[in-house]
Amino acid sequence: TPEPLAPLTPEPLNPLTPKTTVAQKPVTNRDYAEFDPAHFSGIETGDFLQFSTAERGFRMDDPDQPVARVSQQQALAYCEWLSKKTGKRHRLPTAAERQRFAQQALDGRDGFTGIANLADKTFCVVESHPPWAHPYLALPPWRLCDTNLNDGFRATSPVGSFAPDALGLRDVFGNTWEWTSDTDGGGRAIAMGGSFATHPAKLTPRSCVAYPPWQRVFDVGFRVVTEE
Repeated sequence: TPEPLAPLTPEPLNPLTPKTTVAQKPVTNRDYAEFDPAHFSGIETGDFLQFSTAERGFRMDDPDQPVARVSQQQALAYCEWLSKKTGKRHRLPTAAERQRFAQQALDGRDGFTGIANLADKTFCVVESHPPWAHPYLALPPWRLCDTNLNDGFRATSPVGSFAPDALGLRDVFGNTWEWTSDTDGGGRAIAMGGSFATHPAKLTPRSCVAYPPWQRVFDVGFRVVTEE
């Protein structure tokens, strides 16, 4: 995953209008399956020998987990489909809106403990499957993480597993990066918020990554904004 880009310089962070609301949770696999029943959010590959289903890794396709491996183009298509279905306009948040409600999520808090699924002690663990095991130090912990935190999830967690912020929003940080409607100067789509693979020390409300709009990224999903 690329390092966060240089800080964005978005338009002034005005409050969302009374008739515009941000979804409390990101879009889940269950939600997205109504739009694309064939979509598969994938498996986060484990460190062990791939002899059985259990050894393959960590599921990311349970109904209550956030949808992942969707491109910005697919996220925009979902918003268009949902708008036609409901009669209300649904869209991706702008980078400025995303930064604003991320800042509010941290108001009065000291870090991400209890509100985010990030690269922590669980993410760092190298799994083995008895009776087999890795030879001593053959594969030591190698993923960048903060072992002072432990959210208990190796890959994505069920949406809403952590406490809501002051606005009632969940998973504003961590779990999956979330697409915005914006692109950078090179035409790459911008995602914000961090994921289960993001080191907490590298994450702020302004942190972002960017990919081609067509690229399906293993740890990127989205949430929607609704206009009445």
